[in-house]
Amino acid sequence: MKKFVVLLMVFSGCVSATYLTDEVAYTIPLGANAIKVESSLTPDSLFNQMALYLIGDGNRITENKERLTISTEGKQLMEDTMGRYLILIQKSDAGSIAIIRSEWSVTESVATSASVFGTVMSGIPISARPGWEMASWSKGRPNISFSYGLRMARSFGTASCYVSE
Repeated sequence: MKKFVVLLMVFSGCVSATYLTDEVAYTIPLGANAIKVESSLTPDSLFNQMALYLIGDGNRITENKERLTISTEGKQLMEDTMGRYLILIQKSDAGSIAIIRSEWSVTESVATSASVFGTVMSGIPISARPGWEMASWSKGRPNISFSYGLRMARSFGTASCYVSE
C-alpha cells in the first residue's frame, strides 16, 4: 500500500502543474475553474501590469479599460494545447481583485489528425467537441491552460482557486 501512495503522489504532482510546486498543486480543489487574485495595487495599476505581463508572454490582448477587462487570443502553450484567458478586475477594500478564467483547445494539427484518424480525446470524439472549453484543475489539456493562468495570477498577489458556476 505504501508503494501505491508514493507513486500516486509522484504522478499527481506531475499532472501539468507546469509552474507550480507540489505544495501549491495539492491545495487546488479538483475541478477548480476560476482563479481569484487579491492585490494591494489599485485596479488601474493591476490592469496595466497584467496587460504588460500578457503581452510580454507573447499573448495578443484586447483591453477594455472602462470595464477593466482583458481577454487574450488563443496561444499555443505546450503539448499542442492552446489557451486563452478572460480577466476581470474589480476594486476591493485592500486594493483590487482579479478573476481569471481560462479556456483550452487543441492546435489545428491535432484537430486535423484526430478527424482523419478518428482519435478520441477524453472519451468524446474530437469532431464532436466545440472549439474552446472551460479549463479546470483536472487531468490533461484543461489542466495545462489552467496552470498557466495560475502561474500568471501568482505573479500579482495572493491567488486562490475555486469552482465557479
